[in-house]
Amino acid sequence: MNSFKLPVKAGSLFLILCMDLNFEYRKRRYLESIVDEYAPQKRKNRWQPNPLEYILTEEYAEQNSRSFYVGDKVIVYNSIKLPIIICVFFLIILTFVYFTTDDRRWFYILAGSGFVLGIILLPNALKSKERLRVTKDEFWYYKKFANIEWQYVLSSYIKITIDDDTKYHYLVIHYYDETKDEFQHLEINIDELDISPDEIAFIVEKFKKGK
Repeated sequence: MNSFKLPVKAGSLFLILCMDLNFEYRKRRYLESIVDEYAPQKRKNRWQPNPLEYILTEEYAEQNSRSFYVGDKVIVYNSIKLPIIICVFFLIILTFVYFTTDDRRWFYILAGSGFVLGIILLPNALKSKERLRVTKDEFWYYKKFANIEWQYVLSSYIKITIDDDTKYHYLVIHYYDETKDEFQHLEINIDELDISPDEIAFIVEKFKKGK
């Protein structure tokens, strides 16, 4: 009995179609798993703030209803707020030690140590460093070794965590890695950058939609 064989061209098209259908199925399942994982958590009482919240960047940008100028390229640098806060805190400690102790040795030890550490660490800590670069085709993050093209981005969220009444913000990008043929995500601490959460949400949506 002769076995049925598809023509080479038809067989290739059939294989491509099957691969496309399989990819779409995998993508749909992945996105569904994200929605389930990011669903709002139940609160113990209605007065307790949600300790963990995920908001789509599109919704976050709309909620804040602010518009920002976005050029063909956006470069985001590190925030220098933390080093400044540490310096101010150290000066407060020095002032406290100076006025509350009769033994000036502790004051001189702290002041000398702070001065030496300041000379060594402050210039580098206060230096602006490129952390995130966004263009109309792709975006780059300094902890990621490769650029991620917008065509492979599946979804993006602003993640908000609350610890001791302090809010922390993260940008979460879900994307498809073509080289590894798998879905991955990237989490970026927005509070370490010189940019606000609503501004980064606005920028991401602008470039995702092709401006």
